[in-house]
Amino acid sequence: MGRSPLLDSGPVALIDFRYHIVSLTAVFLALAVGVVLGTTALKGPVLNNLKSRVSGLATENKGLRNDLRDLRTQSGKTDAFAGEVAPALLPGRLTGKTVTVVSGPGASTADRDAVVADLSVAGAKVVSRVRLASDFTDPKRSAEIKALVSQLLPPGVQVPESTEGSVQAGALLGAVLVKGNGSAVPPASSSAVVSGFQSLGLMSFDGKPDTADVAVLMTAQPLTGSANKPRNAAMLGFVSEFDKLGRATVLAGDTVKGDGNIMGAVRGDDAIAKRLSTVDDVNLAAGQVAVVLALAAEVKGVSGQYGIGSGATSRVPPLPS
Repeated sequence: MGRSPLLDSGPVALIDFRYHIVSLTAVFLALAVGVVLGTTALKGPVLNNLKSRVSGLATENKGLRNDLRDLRTQSGKTDAFAGEVAPALLPGRLTGKTVTVVSGPGASTADRDAVVADLSVAGAKVVSRVRLASDFTDPKRSAEIKALVSQLLPPGVQVPESTEGSVQAGALLGAVLVKGNGSAVPPASSSAVVSGFQSLGLMSFDGKPDTADVAVLMTAQPLTGSANKPRNAAMLGFVSEFDKLGRATVLAGDTVKGDGNIMGAVRGDDAIAKRLSTVDDVNLAAGQVAVVLALAAEVKGVSGQYGIGSGATSRVPPLPS
């Protein structure tokens, strides 16, 4: 089966942009009319022409505003439809699979809970929910995190030689929270790692400290400002290492825009994108459905980029026939 007919939001953004351009143009032309009215050098045809152009732009502005309203209404109805069809579309997609959901600093709790609900509909069992604290990406705590990783490293688990604690933590937490290539860390080791990170206030944990079959990584919009670039980079390093051993993982967020955006960086790196699926509209019902379908595809070894933002190849994964 091909792509879902769910409406892309591109036209809404385009009309919204044109609306602002037309509004600004109308303002400047109105100022020009005022200047003309205040002079005696230009009269007659020139003034009439300016008045006509202002009137035309006002009419176009009104039309664009109406189009924008209609498209937003249509988009809302389409998203509502996606939520309504989920109970018919998702059952059986992940039957018997266990899932861990990891939320990065600032990631939406509401979006996470909506994804968890859809995972349940698909037959999956969410065994753990992890939320990384803001300190997790703080450069000042990188050395402390590295020391913790070294202390807690279970036998057989390897982490990269890196100066960044978040990178090593990504490799370690990926190993203890998600099965990689059929392997699983013993529950006792997983419990020790989880407790260690909790004890330092680096994350909160709810559930069973055991390895799951698949994982969802929830991200927030990138932090702004040059001072936060190291934090954005730290989160990207964590995401990349978490999935590096071929684990079935989906990265979910609500945008690919912004300097330092993790999802945009993943899609721009072929080496990561070919093994890590992304969904860029998890704030919408269609995106939440896409996360479940992307996980089902990951279980079969298929990764893809889904959503409505730059780099997405389709709104949702192709449905099996």
